[in-house]
Amino acid sequence: MLPTACFSTASLPAGRLTSRPFPSKGCASGCRAAISGKISTPSSPRFWKQRWRDCAKPVSSWSRAVADVAALDAAAGFPILLYETVIELERYLAEHDTGLDFVSLMAQVKSPSVKQALARLRGADAVSEATYRESLTKHRPALQETYRRYFRERGVAAMVFPTTPLPAAKIGEDDEVMLNGAPVSTLSTFIRNLAPGSAAGLPGLSLPAGMTKAGLPVGLAIDAPEKSDHELLAIGLALETVLPALPAPPAIAL
Repeated sequence: MLPTACFSTASLPAGRLTSRPFPSKGCASGCRAAISGKISTPSSPRFWKQRWRDCAKPVSSWSRAVADVAALDAAAGFPILLYETVIELERYLAEHDTGLDFVSLMAQVKSPSVKQALARLRGADAVSEATYRESLTKHRPALQETYRRYFRERGVAAMVFPTTPLPAAKIGEDDEVMLNGAPVSTLSTFIRNLAPGSAAGLPGLSLPAGMTKAGLPVGLAIDAPEKSDHELLAIGLALETVLPALPAPPAIAL
């Protein structure tokens, strides 16, 4: 289950989280107090425990609760991204006198999956202007409204989920990676949790949340309703007080 909203820490030792979220009213009021300076959030975990102890409620998983999010993201995210990338990159390269154009820049990309995606920006596979306009004016607004409805109906201040479905892939696994025993696209797998909220324009955070047995870091992502950036930052500060401290990465000899 991918839990949503702010997390209670009332009955848990430091470094662990419970999957019981809180209604946004209580959470937001605590966030506003922290933002205004009335509460020093990192040094006051007791406040969060007391403030939210009695207002937890379970919700359904993120993947089921946000209806049609994958389909809407597919229709809105990449068509807009791919269409605008060529225009913006060409403008950037020209404005900064790099001596490069899109084609010469693309030739230097090392990742096969990224290079394949960039190649689609030109020629027969390029996103048409009609598709781009439909994504921009129809599918993205539908994705945004889906998120608005989710936050409104669930009464939560934020949704929390793994930043990526897997820890970092090994060098050489640029095209495919194993997930649950099956080979899957590396690029689409590693962006799939964050892509919908990004396409919708939601404020988001990713916090370091622990390490795998192999010593690789894992992240805890938080998405919140649009225009709630300050509340989201306060939630992140509160969560940092109960997340485990991560060791410094090992030194690499050059």
